Amino acid sequence: MNRFSKDMDELDSRLPFHAENFLQQFFTVVSIIVIIAIVFPSLLITAGVIAIVFILILLIFQNTIRELKRIENISRSPWVSQITSCVQGLGMIHAYNKKDDYITRFKELNDKNSSHFILFNYALRWFAVRTDILMNTMTLIVALFVVLSPSSISPADKGLALSYTIQ
Repeated sequence: MNRFSKDMDELDSRLPFHAENFLQQFFTVVSIIVIIAIVFPSLLITAGVIAIVFILILLIFQNTIRELKRIENISRSPWVSQITSCVQGLGMIHAYNKKDDYITRFKELNDKNSSHFILFNYALRWFAVRTDILMNTMTLIVALFVVLSPSSISPADKGLALSYTIQ
């Protein structure tokens, strides 16, 4: 029941925010690719290669993050159950002097759940670093095209392509 309610909370509260953010970023990337394609049509080949590498990284990331989230959700259930039983049986815990046992058990469960949460965050950072490397590679290639391109392309167009790539 705990995992289901957490998933429903994420759908209700976080999904609209993330959907809006996704659409904004998607249309920004599409507009940048269109502007670069207008100025440097041959750069579409490079953009295609980078897109394929990004999709491969995304596939690896999706499988990993799905498993890490599942493990985190599974480790959260005993932790929440421990808290609930402590709150409900607080009088009995004090009566039988079992406070130290419950505190020790809570710390163990909290450490286990926290370690899965940290691994989840590490995976997010891993993906962010790889994505930044791909974007820096694209910026470098556009900058090289700007510097090495013929003078038939106006400097304003070159600057536009470079400034949109840096965004």
